[in-house]
Amino acid sequence: MPRPVINVFISYAHADGPFFEVFKKEVKSHLKNSGLFNFNTWEDSAIPVGSNWHEEIQDNLSNSQLAILCVSSNFLNSKYIMADEYAALVNKYPDSLIVPVYFNHCNFSGNESLAIKQFFKPSGKAYDEENQEDFAFCDLVNFNKTNGALISNSNIDLYCSHFVNAVEKSLSTRYNIQVTVPEPEPETLGAALRPGKKNEKKLSDKIVEGVIVGVIFLSLIFIFYSLVLNKEEDFDSKKFNTTIGCTLFFGSLASFAFNKKLQHR
Repeated sequence: MPRPVINVFISYAHADGPFFEVFKKEVKSHLKNSGLFNFNTWEDSAIPVGSNWHEEIQDNLSNSQLAILCVSSNFLNSKYIMADEYAALVNKYPDSLIVPVYFNHCNFSGNESLAIKQFFKPSGKAYDEENQEDFAFCDLVNFNKTNGALISNSNIDLYCSHFVNAVEKSLSTRYNIQVTVPEPEPETLGAALRPGKKNEKKLSDKIVEGVIVGVIFLSLIFIFYSLVLNKEEDFDSKKFNTTIGCTLFFGSLASFAFNKKLQHR
């Protein structure tokens, strides 16, 4: 079954450029690896030289099924973003799923239409930011003061992975896509149970267990006969019979235990 194509428009403030480049790289990588959707991402760095940039932005806005907003103070203070990108999404293209990201610390409550939307704003505890009450993506991004290079932080990748998972979940609901997980096969996962089914033993396992239980039972009878009922036999004969019976009994117990262990591996 072909994956639905999702055109993605990413809106951000140029003043947040260094942080956005980090976000864009990681998010695009996770979107590309999606198993549910075929994402085509676009942001204004893709505008061809010599073209009308406003028309390019509006064309891509009109064709988008998903709009990612990197919300920060710079984002909210940009007249073009608020009037020509965000307002266009709300008023002209209401079918596009708008996903605001709490990109950097800001107060977005003044914009009612934006404030009522569910932000991607996870707790900092998931990314080793326990003491951060107002956690934002930019808290994960630090640059070397000497050369400006990005300081490596594995939590950036984790954050973007969680973000893409949240986006996929919302899109799956919107497009009524059932996310299914293949049932594990007992042959590859040992005694793993299939959901909703009891663990069923193979016929060969039942036969082996039956034989072992039978041998144990017969061994007990043999030992009881040798020690109690057969009083006429001499001592050596009783000793021999008892030894054989005990060997069968304990050997059968060991085989039974080993067989059980194999079934639960």
